[in-house]
Amino acid sequence: MHLRFIWVVTWFTMLGLVVTPIVYLNAMMNDPIVENSMSADSDSWGIPTVGDLIVGIVLAAIVYGLTKSFTKGYTRPSLFAWRPDRLTRSIGFTLLAVIIILLPMLAIGWDFYNGAPPYEYVLIPLLILGIVWAAMLRAAAITQSGSEEPRAPIDW
Repeated sequence: MHLRFIWVVTWFTMLGLVVTPIVYLNAMMNDPIVENSMSADSDSWGIPTVGDLIVGIVLAAIVYGLTKSFTKGYTRPSLFAWRPDRLTRSIGFTLLAVIIILLPMLAIGWDFYNGAPPYEYVLIPLLILGIVWAAMLRAAAITQSGSEEPRAPIDW
């Protein structure tokens, strides 16, 4: 995996976090069922969308920070990276990635199984980007090159 590919996925994920609430609102408002059920002067969907937009901006900053910190000391990992010399790190990041990857997969499966309204499918590309981002970040975090020499304890 190349470092440029990780950053491309990161930038698309950040962009998706900010743009998806706007696209979701437009898709929902163009749905005939939702359109007919709202009065013309209601603004009940605009307020949560602005809140989602703010949360998206904050999450985009977190995604950027995590990617920046986990790609330091990057050594071209594979998605199936595992380091027996750093077992705790390998197990911890693998469990964290499994949780982060499983939740969007369950959400996508739930939408298809229950027949969600058409505007709900706007979220699927962002969920898939999040899955790819989490898998790549896990690999980058596990294969980070650490200092070869143990650090001396701090003498206070």
